[in-house]
Amino acid sequence: MTGEEADELVSRITAQLHEHFEAVQILVSWNEEGESKAFNHGAGSWYARIGMAREFLIFDEAHIKARELGKIIKPSDDE
Repeated sequence: MTGEEADELVSRITAQLHEHFEAVQILVSWNEEGESKAFNHGAGSWYARIGMAREFLIFDEAHIKARELGKIIKPSDDE
């Protein structure tokens, strides 16, 4: 997929989703001729989209850390 094709597809889908949702942010990546490409497109409140992206990153990072800590710290049966 070329960057132009990604732009067309993601823009169309973003518009369709925005008909039903207040804020939409789509991030995609693909491989083109051995090179990683990425594209993002959004609609609606920029502040809401940034907030959703931050929440996604913070939640995902916290989940990964908790899972890794759980491998190290094993609660005793007494607690």
